[in-house]
Amino acid sequence: MAIGHQEERSDLTVGGIKTLTKEITDQVIEQIGEKENTKMKELEVKITTLETDNKELKTQLAEYQTQASSNKTDTAKPLVNTNLMAIDYQELLEKLESMKWSNGKEKQFMELVEARLKAQ
Repeated sequence: MAIGHQEERSDLTVGGIKTLTKEITDQVIEQIGEKENTKMKELEVKITTLETDNKELKTQLAEYQTQASSNKTDTAKPLVNTNLMAIDYQELLEKLESMKWSNGKEKQFMELVEARLKAQ
């Protein structure tokens, strides 16, 4: 019975096994190659997307830098009149002391002016 079993598989000689092994190996390599090609194409798409995003971000950065540099040149022209903010609180306090207020709010206002004077 063992001899009959060997006769049925007579195609599995050393040469036949080598041929079969080579065919299987070639098929596996081909499948791996196809998977790798698919992965490479996916990576290429991702790289292209990242490069596009990078270009867009660089463009936005350049725009922001341009805006920032134009804002720096605009700082020479203040939006608020700084002369109004440069108040001499001591002079204001002296003028207020010389005035007579009738509504009783002068004390609160004087305290505010004195606080600002101390803060200077």
